[in-house]
Amino acid sequence: MIKNYTLKKIDKHSVEIQSFFDDIDRVWFERGGEDSIQEAMKDKVFREMKFKVYPFLLDYNGEAVGLVWVELSTDSYGNITFHIPEKEHIEPAVFLLKQEGFFKKRIMEIVQVHDHSYYKDACYKQGLIPNIRQRMCLWLNECDTFEEEDMPVEFYSMTKDNLEWSGALSAKAHLVSRDYDHYDEMKDVQKRIELEKVVWEGLYGKIIEEASIVLFYQDKPVGYCYLVEVESWGFKRVPWIFDICIDPAYHGQGFGK
Repeated sequence: MIKNYTLKKIDKHSVEIQSFFDDIDRVWFERGGEDSIQEAMKDKVFREMKFKVYPFLLDYNGEAVGLVWVELSTDSYGNITFHIPEKEHIEPAVFLLKQEGFFKKRIMEIVQVHDHSYYKDACYKQGLIPNIRQRMCLWLNECDTFEEEDMPVEFYSMTKDNLEWSGALSAKAHLVSRDYDHYDEMKDVQKRIELEKVVWEGLYGKIIEEASIVLFYQDKPVGYCYLVEVESWGFKRVPWIFDICIDPAYHGQGFGK
């Protein structure tokens, strides 16, 4: 299946990359994007150096057939962005990335420029464990509204002083799910606390303090929501829920809602 396929390491001077970034813009404009996103993507891949980034061209018989870059923000978590215009080249790319060890003991989010199921199918064929997100974002003008229930709870702003507690609670809450068995920062209490601290210091972007809150019930903190402002998906300012969780002892009572 992968005969004659290779992953070729590239840098910003590689002449083959421009046609792929031009095509990314084309897809972006076809889907309603207003401004070019290729320079922002090039910054992320070649200039920012905020995280470990591994850019590749997928080569088939001496011809570049796809652009792929791997970004590792921690040893246990990262994302892989694919732009492979012809679908028959997708499965070999996933195979080679697995062979390189990028999926080993990590949660990797798949970011695809073309919206179809071939990447998911290729990951299944390689025996990777799926953790499918049902919804990645909410447009504010499309949100369903609901009447707030009268509940005996209070909300307070989250602060840096809450991070020891919130990290421990997050690790405890994530043990409810088995999807994170290979993600140390989800199940190890001290590693989770350290991750919460570096995120608070700006690992992914500015903390949105006005929307990062702790929920109290009967004078006890039982849950929290932690938001970060990131630059992503072609937008300069995206509010990202880094974590939202409720103490498992209080699940099923409507506090998450």
